[in-house]
Amino acid sequence: MEGRFLARAADLVARGERAVVRQNPPPAYVGMLGSRAKSVEIRAQLERDGIPPERVGAPHCPVGLPLGGRSPGLVALSVLAEVVAFHHGRLAEARARRGGSAP
Repeated sequence: MEGRFLARAADLVARGERAVVRQNPPPAYVGMLGSRAKSVEIRAQLERDGIPPERVGAPHCPVGLPLGGRSPGLVALSVLAEVVAFHHGRLAEARARRGGSAP
């Protein structure tokens, strides 16, 4: 796959990994496991840390397409499905088909 892809746990800010969204050039895809509430919290922290707005909105959180499973293997599959859709330029279409933005 072209570009850099990265999936991280929702503790992006707590673990000091906000440097990921500061990279130049930025990663092609950043995905974080976590709830919508955690996503809001992380984005607010990134804004407080001075991350530009276009970078704050870049991480996909929660990451993964809604395949209906909760087991670790199915969560991994949903994340991979989202990365593949992104890679092929079909992520917006996949999101539109599911009728929302969260898995």
